[in-house]
Amino acid sequence: MTPGRVTVVIITRDRKAELLTTLAHMTTLPDRAPVVVVDNGSTDHTAHAVTERFGQVTLLCSDHNLGALGRNLAVRTIDTPYVAFCDDDTRWRPGALARAAELESATRCGQRGCAARCPAPCGAPARCCARYPGTGPAWWRSARRSLV
Repeated sequence: MTPGRVTVVIITRDRKAELLTTLAHMTTLPDRAPVVVVDNGSTDHTAHAVTERFGQVTLLCSDHNLGALGRNLAVRTIDTPYVAFCDDDTRWRPGALARAAELESATRCGQRGCAARCPAPCGAPARCCARYPGTGPAWWRSARRSLV
C-alpha cells in the first residue's frame, strides 16, 4: 500500500489492556497506516500507556466521554483520503486497509463529497451529486450539501 491513503481511528475509554493489544497489532500491519487514538476521558492511565509504548500513534485526549463523537475529533486531524474506524478491541487484517482503499478508489463517482458506489462491475459512474440531483436517501442529500 502506498502510505498516506488510509488513517485508522480508534476511540477508547478505560480499556487500556484491550487498546494496547490492538495497537500492537495495528502498528505492525504491512499497510503502514497512521493511527489516531481518541481517549474519551479514561481514568485507567490509558493515555500515558499509549504515549509510552506507541510514540508513532497520534493521541487526542478528551476531558470527558464523547462516545462515538470522539471519532469526529480524529477525522478533523487527518489528511488522508480514507479513514478506517476500529474499536479498541478489534483489529484490521493484514492487507485489508490497502484493499479497502483500492476498492473505494475504483468505485467512486469522482464528484467531491460523493460516497455513492457504482453497482455495475464495469466501474461506470454512480448516479449522484450534481450530475443527478435528488438521488440517494434524504439524509445523504443533506449531508452531501454540507460537504461540497
